[in-house]
Amino acid sequence: MRHTKTHERGWACQAVLSLVLLLAAAVLAVFAAQTSAAQAAEETYGRSAEDLAMEDFLANAEIVEIVDVGEGITKPKRLTLTSGDETHRAIFKDIDVQIDRPVKADRLERGFSDKYAYEVAAYRLDRLAGLGLVPVTVVREVEGEVGSVQLWIEDVITLETAVNDPNADVANYDLLVERLGLMYVLDVLIYNVDRNFGNVLVDLDRDIFHPIDHSRAFRLSPKPPPSVHGQTDSLVVPSSVEEKLKAFDLETLELLFGDLLEKRQVRAIIKRRDRLIKILDALPA
Repeated sequence: MRHTKTHERGWACQAVLSLVLLLAAAVLAVFAAQTSAAQAAEETYGRSAEDLAMEDFLANAEIVEIVDVGEGITKPKRLTLTSGDETHRAIFKDIDVQIDRPVKADRLERGFSDKYAYEVAAYRLDRLAGLGLVPVTVVREVEGEVGSVQLWIEDVITLETAVNDPNADVANYDLLVERLGLMYVLDVLIYNVDRNFGNVLVDLDRDIFHPIDHSRAFRLSPKPPPSVHGQTDSLVVPSSVEEKLKAFDLETLELLFGDLLEKRQVRAIIKRRDRLIKILDALPA
């Protein structure tokens, strides 16, 4: 009888232990899944599945045509890429200029730079902030030169052309105003000294709005660039974007831009973000 009861207690203990182990395994599995999901979300840094698919296409699709665009001092080239049944055009820039002495470009400045890496950095920061304006952009080697490859936006005109067209019609004026506000947010974050309506691509009937040409951005000033002065008083910025801006931290930005920007440029983004948050908080509700 004692032998039987001892065995019964032993089986009961084993059953309890097995149950505890199963529960522990289940908890660990849930924790691992949550951790994996959080890590995956962090690694995408706000880029959607569509963004990532286009990044892969631009980085790896076969280049079947290269055409000199012949516009601007960056001497870009237009690429035609294809993979399977998918074909897209893209713009390639390989400019990489750094001048530390005082130089006059649009204005006299020290530390002038014009770099393809800034095109990619502007795209990544755009997505991290939840703006969704800059066309997908990656780093790629083309004909032996490393540069930026940005999706070519088809069937659009510049905002400058649209503004000067008396017959132009805006399908959604409120949306246009909001996107202009988001563009100014981007320009503050990246310190864009080269913004004009000639480098904003639009189709106002189809609600398409894409600011481009960011190779002269990412200066070290902690203040908003001169091109944005006077625009911040009427910004229309969704609360979701403001929350994303407040979540910026130095470690995340250094991970995101480590291959594109210097650490001092990343720190300058944080300083401009702090000033921008103060501007947004001061706006009337």
